This record gives sequence, C-alpha cells and structure tokens, in this order.
Amino acid sequence: MLSAATLNLFEETDPNGFYYGIWSRSGTLVKGSTNRAVALERPLQPGAGTRIYTQTRAGSREAFQFTELGDCLLAGRPIQADLRAMRRFAGWLWAAGGGVLALGLGGGWVLASRALQPVADISAAATRISAGHLAERINVAETDSELGRLAGVLNSTFARLEAAFAQQKQFTADASHELRTPIAVILAEAQTTLARERSAAEYRETIEVCLAAAQQMRRLTQSLLELARFDAGQEEIARAPVALDEVVRTCADLIQPLAEARGNPGHRRAGARDGRGRH
Repeated sequence: MLSAATLNLFEETDPNGFYYGIWSRSGTLVKGSTNRAVALERPLQPGAGTRIYTQTRAGSREAFQFTELGDCLLAGRPIQADLRAMRRFAGWLWAAGGGVLALGLGGGWVLASRALQPVADISAAATRISAGHLAERINVAETDSELGRLAGVLNSTFARLEAAFAQQKQFTADASHELRTPIAVILAEAQTTLARERSAAEYRETIEVCLAAAQQMRRLTQSLLELARFDAGQEEIARAPVALDEVVRTCADLIQPLAEARGNPGHRRAGARDGRGRH
C-alpha cells in the first residue's frame, strides 16, 4: 500500500503531474491515478525478470516494472516543460558559447596583431632602407622580447650599413677631388703643347710635367686606398713628421700650368716655364 503523502503525488491537485497505473497479469487495469495527462497503456513486457524499464511516450517519461507473477506497475510524468526548459538552456548555451567564441576570436586577433606588429614594422623599415633611406631605424618599444632583441640587432646592422655607405661616398668624393687637379694639369699641358709646334726641349718639359702629374695621381691613389683601409679598421694609422714646405712646393709646381693657362690661355710663357723647371 502507498502512503498518503505518496498518493498525493498522483492527485489532480499535484503540480508535478505524476501518474501511475497498475495492471494484473491478465492485462486488466486494476487502479490508475486520476490526474494522468495521457491515456494509460499497459506496456509490453520486454523479457523475464523484475528489473525496472523506462520509456518515453506522448510527451511523458514512464518507468514500469513487471512482477514475477506478471503484474505490471507503471509511473510516469509529463516532460514537455522540462523539454522546453532544456531547449531554452541549450539556446542559452549556444548563445554563451558563440559569445565566448567571438570574444576569443576577437581577443586572439588583437593579441596576434599586437604580436605581429613588430614584424610589420621591421618589414616596413627594411623596405624603406632598401629604397635608399639609410637613416631609417626600427622603433623598438619592448627590448626584452625576442622581437625587440632582433630589432636591436637589425638597427645595429643598419647603422653599420649606413656608415659603410657614408665611407664609400666620402671615399668617392675624396678620390674625385684629389684626382681632379693632376688630370687637369695633364690635359692643360697636352692641349697647350699641341696648340702649335714646339721644340724638343719644350716637348720634353711637357712630358716631364705630365709624368709628375701621373706620379702624383699614383701617390694619391695609394693614399686613398690606405685611407679606405684605415676607415674600415683594417690597419692602424702610422703617424710620422711631414715637411710641409716640400708639400706646398710640390703642389705649387703641380698647379702652375693651370694658373698659367687661366692667366693667358692663348700664349705659353716659356720664361715662366723655364723658371718653374729650374728651381
């Protein structure tokens, strides 16, 4: 016999909607609750034994058991409200999962963008440097990270590259400036001598002047090469005393033909030449 509290679960006033049914072994409904939402149907016996079975029927969940004599006891409850609550909960789960996924994707995109921004800065700086802007440097915000240390190494490399280009430019400027005077002397002597017939002594003097200018060019070339090695740090500069009067006298002798040509382009002053040649 069921207790009064248990029987109250199967009354029409109970909000949970539990119902039950009892059948004899002949299949006759012996007793059934009055609050059932669906028609009572005796289930088929799945097999021998007295274990409890469950089934879902007409929006209700039922549990039933057969006794050893063949009697059947069934209890059930409507589950439409539970199904609706589960569907709402599933919807909330989908919405929450979608929100978490969107937040994760957005946060991952932001973090990835921030992590890859130094790579973009390095690429942009390298592109500008390759275009000729040798003074460009990578803006290093975080020096403790791997990319920050890489950017520092690249900045050092770019600085050495800029210094090398500056040295090359300076070497080219120095070479062109220093070689311009001997070349101008040779051209001036040759053009002036070929302007008219000269004596053998004058031709010899012209050749001597051109030879002196060529030797000066050779010394300048050697000096510039040594200067380039000094700038590259391959050799140390050996300092020695220099007789400035000899340097000034040599330079004056070298540029005297240019001065004479500038002073009187149409006339060679042999006396001046002879005076220059007989120091």
